[in-house]
Amino acid sequence: METDLRGLKPKIKEEVLASLNRAFEKLPGNKGAVPAIKVDYTMDLRDYALTNPADGAIALNGALYKNPAKLKKRYANDVRIKEHTKGTNYRSIVVHEAGHSIMLMISVKRGLQVEELCTNIQKDVLDCYNLSQNQIRKELSRYAKDSPFDFVAEGLTEFIDSKTPRRVAIKIGEIVLSYVRKLQ
Repeated sequence: METDLRGLKPKIKEEVLASLNRAFEKLPGNKGAVPAIKVDYTMDLRDYALTNPADGAIALNGALYKNPAKLKKRYANDVRIKEHTKGTNYRSIVVHEAGHSIMLMISVKRGLQVEELCTNIQKDVLDCYNLSQNQIRKELSRYAKDSPFDFVAEGLTEFIDSKTPRRVAIKIGEIVLSYVRKLQ
């Protein structure tokens, strides 16, 4: 994996790589899903990070990651207002993006469009608990309502990083793990 974390403090660099490793430990067999992780100092301040939909490479917002105190505070506030999932912290940003990369890799290996794969997972999870689209914010986060792609990534983030993941996050994690096992 290509890594370019220039300009970040050593502790933040270690945390970024540890977050990636956490995602791959919980969802084994997907280490190649992230071909690169780099810092982008031109990224819009509204975005913490982005995943390239063509190859799964992750770009971190350099302006935010260069100021860890601000990053931590902003993400903690997002969790408080349910923008992002319960039980996660600023380190979870990388896990969320790795979730996107993993879903891209699974979709390619299964010969599906990632949108189709994530839509199917979202439908299965909502049907399992008889939930509506309007209940996604309560069950995961506001950001999970943006798209099925974000629904799955937010669920995986809580599944991987929360000490007490909720039922929807657990179900998403179980479904993705079943896809991972079928590919091995």
